[in-house]
Amino acid sequence: MRKETGKGRRRAVWTALLLGGCLLAGCAQKDQGPSMPIAQSIGAGQEGSGQENGESPEGETALGQADQAQENGKGPEGETAPGQADQGTPDSSDLAQQTQQDQGQEAPEQTAAPGEFSFADLEGWEFYFSSGAGGWYEVLHVHGDGSFDGHFQDADMGDLDPERYPSGTLYCSDYTGTFTQPRKVDDFTYQFQVQSIEYSEEFGERIEDGTRVIYTDAYGMGDAQDLYLYLPGSLLQNLPQEYLNWTDRYVLEKTGGVELPYYGLYNEKPQNGFTSDWYGDEGQDAEKNFSALLDDAAARAQQQADELEQKIQEADNQLDLSLLSDELYKVWDGALNEIWGILRENLDGETMESLTQEEREWIARKEEAVQKAGEEYEAGTMQPMVTNLEAAEQTRLRVYELTKRY
Repeated sequence: MRKETGKGRRRAVWTALLLGGCLLAGCAQKDQGPSMPIAQSIGAGQEGSGQENGESPEGETALGQADQAQENGKGPEGETAPGQADQGTPDSSDLAQQTQQDQGQEAPEQTAAPGEFSFADLEGWEFYFSSGAGGWYEVLHVHGDGSFDGHFQDADMGDLDPERYPSGTLYCSDYTGTFTQPRKVDDFTYQFQVQSIEYSEEFGERIEDGTRVIYTDAYGMGDAQDLYLYLPGSLLQNLPQEYLNWTDRYVLEKTGGVELPYYGLYNEKPQNGFTSDWYGDEGQDAEKNFSALLDDAAARAQQQADELEQKIQEADNQLDLSLLSDELYKVWDGALNEIWGILRENLDGETMESLTQEEREWIARKEEAVQKAGEEYEAGTMQPMVTNLEAAEQTRLRVYELTKRY
């Protein structure tokens, strides 16, 4: 399991913020007037996913009705895949182009073209669709005969009814289907459609083991028409920005920021992009996959949190500190919701019931700690920042507690 990181740096962040905040706010405390409001979003996570704001009764962010806020736009039709070499979109792959400019490099030469692609090449790869900043995700597996199966879920443990569904709400869908045969667009791009898709449950709502389960359609594979598969080695500067918005910038940086290091799947009409990861041969122990999902959720949150903490250290006014600390909390709150959904899908009813009671007790302790942290700065401009940072730290610790346990 991924271990906790950055304790020393976080302590330094807290110290610097409290000292710097006093300078910015004139050591504002109880007599400084009303607290500064916290903005709802500053764009954490992947571009293209806009989450409705609002706090659940228990302090957890409601993610079930998250809106997508990507700009519309399609790649050229016909023989050219969206965003490929002749598109010339100025802002495609800022990472790759900026790296080349900074280093004075010419446009990179592409890796030698692979052999002919078939769906059998995707055996052992897992496709993943998520904003990285919320409690929802979708997993897709493609088989050698062109069939596929997937699972989508969005957990909101704060959306509950103490009498009817005390364990919260879960949006989910399980589906199977088949793709049409892939058509080669160029050496690194193939295009196909969804030939058929079936859902295992009728759409609707029901109460299961104290949880309100809402069966719905898939998100990433929803409204699919043309799908494009980008092979490992595809130049990032040739891929559509709408796809790159869903990729993990940190992974791309670690692999050089020039070529796609994995298979990429792009659902063109809704502009949804799947990344992928090798998980091993078929028949791999399911518990390892379950554990890997938990670790992945924590790792993605940690990457985003590290970036936000750097911005917090560089902020020079109280408004930015309040905004950024609010986003930091939302990152960890989203990760906790995602982990909760994974646990709900993999643990037995008795274990989940016990864990739900434990979670309620933890939420009460977290809220108490947040309130206590803000008391010294009550009605002061620093109070939102202080309470946000305390909520973020409490939630971060809970994320790692659960990933280590399971």
